[in-house]
Amino acid sequence: MEFRFLELEHYNNNPHFHRFAKVLEGRKRECTVLLPPDTEPQQFFNAFLTHVQAAVEKRRFLPIARFCDGEYSFYSGRETTTCWGERASSLHLPGVEQLHMDALRMISEEGLLCPNLNLIYLKAQSGFLEYLARAAMPLRNYVPFYFVYALLVNPAFMTCLRGLHLVLISNFRNKHSANILATLREAGIADVTLCEIPSSGVAHGEFELKLSRRPDVALVGAGIGSPLVLARLKEHSCVAIDSGFVFHLWDGTFDRYERLFLNYE
Repeated sequence: MEFRFLELEHYNNNPHFHRFAKVLEGRKRECTVLLPPDTEPQQFFNAFLTHVQAAVEKRRFLPIARFCDGEYSFYSGRETTTCWGERASSLHLPGVEQLHMDALRMISEEGLLCPNLNLIYLKAQSGFLEYLARAAMPLRNYVPFYFVYALLVNPAFMTCLRGLHLVLISNFRNKHSANILATLREAGIADVTLCEIPSSGVAHGEFELKLSRRPDVALVGAGIGSPLVLARLKEHSCVAIDSGFVFHLWDGTFDRYERLFLNYE
C-alpha cells in the first residue's frame, strides 16, 4: 500500500481546509491515506458504494467498522475514555478481549474494516495493525476510513434507503433525535426506529439490542464499542454501518465542513 492524497468527485474538502487554516498542513496530512497500489481512488469508492448498495438490496449481512484514535488507544491496551461518552474502558477486563477478537474476526471475514490510515496516525495505526497481526488477522477487505463518511452523505446511498426499515443504534442523550429524524425525512427516509444503548460500557459488551423488528439497514454510533454492536447484528442479516460522527451532522451539532468528505456538492 502507498500514501496518496485522497480526492473524490463531488466531495469538496476546501471549506474544511479553509476552516482549519491554522493547522492546514495537519489536515492535508490527515487526507493523505494508505491506498492499494495501482488503485484509482474514485473507482475504489465507486466499487465500495456499489458493494454496499448490493448488500442492502439483497438483505445481506455486511458489517462496516471504522477505527481511529479512540480505537487505537483501546486496542493498544490503554484504559480509554472518549469525548462521546465511553468511560474507563479496558480491553483487559475478563472476557472483553475475546469479545472484541470474535467481533473483529467476523467483520474482517464478512464485512469491511475501515481504519484511519493516514500520515497523522502513523504510530497509532501501526500499533493497531500489529494487534491484528498478532491475532493472525491481517488487514483485509480494507476500505479507507473516509469512504464511510462519503457513503453516508452520498445521494445514491441515501436514495437506496427509501422504503426500507432503518434502525439507528446509539445513546441519544447527547443527540437531538428530532433533528436526526427530520433530516432523514427530508431525504425521503421515513421508516426509522431509534434503539437506545448505554453511553458507556458498550465496549465491555454491556448492552442489549431491543429491536421490535428486523432492520434492513442499521447505523451504529457506539464509539469503541461499535464492533461488538455490529457483530450482534449478524443475526438480523442486515447492512450494519459504524456511522458515529454522522449522527451529529444530521442532528445539527456540527456542519458538513467540520470533517473531511461530508461536503457533497
